Amino acid sequence: MKKIAIDKGLDHLKQELQKRGYQVEAADEITGGISAYIYNDTASDENDARKSALKKIVTAADKAESSYLLIRAGDKNVEEIVDIIEQRLYSPLF
Repeated sequence: MKKIAIDKGLDHLKQELQKRGYQVEAADEITGGISAYIYNDTASDENDARKSALKKIVTAADKAESSYLLIRAGDKNVEEIVDIIEQRLYSPLF
């Protein structure tokens, strides 16, 4: 089972990914290695919390000596996100 970290506020994606069998945790509560980090790209007052969550994820990935995908939720639907996770391919960055 693939573990996915996700920003708070993306509950609709979290629920859909869980229905499809993924283990999904809030980014700021992540434990252990992950396959992907899905982040919300909107500017908000939660910027410091997002940086803290990303730092925790990077630290966890470094300890597990694994790599993971950073996926910008943006205007992607759950099908597009699942394809990215399964194919481990995502571009462009911007």
